Amino acid sequence: CFLDVEKFQPELIRDLIYLLFVLRGAPHGRPGMVSHLGNIDCQGLVLCAYGTQDVLFERLGTRESTMVDVQAYHLPTTSTCISMITSEVIIPRRAGPELTAGIYFQLMDDLEARDATLGGFIRGLRMAFLSHYTDDLKNLKQFLSQMPKSQTT
Repeated sequence: CFLDVEKFQPELIRDLIYLLFVLRGAPHGRPGMVSHLGNIDCQGLVLCAYGTQDVLFERLGTRESTMVDVQAYHLPTTSTCISMITSEVIIPRRAGPELTAGIYFQLMDDLEARDATLGGFIRGLRMAFLSHYTDDLKNLKQFLSQMPKSQTT
């Protein structure tokens, strides 16, 4: 059973790419630099994110943000393929674990409310996030209560 990506709104795909970048990239490595984040298989939907410090400096001229080029495409295991989706994602360079977690959970709640077919995938990502950032969860409740309701790209 594969997700029917073609029925998703562009905003949904954009937000899904964004939250996956937040999950896989923001807490890792050196601030200001995001390397290859790898492939994430979402029942036929694969998201790839690539980014380098050179791209960041060339396009933004600043060390205050991290930029990655993100592509989403459908695996050939489904009957139809969607067009390549390319977008840019900017995250504050100094975003700590609390900010990362806050954005992540806000996006997860938003996506789950907008498309129930993503429910299982969302729960899987939520568990993966929790398993990696258990130490930061004690600050999450207070932080999330202070977050704006809308936290998307």
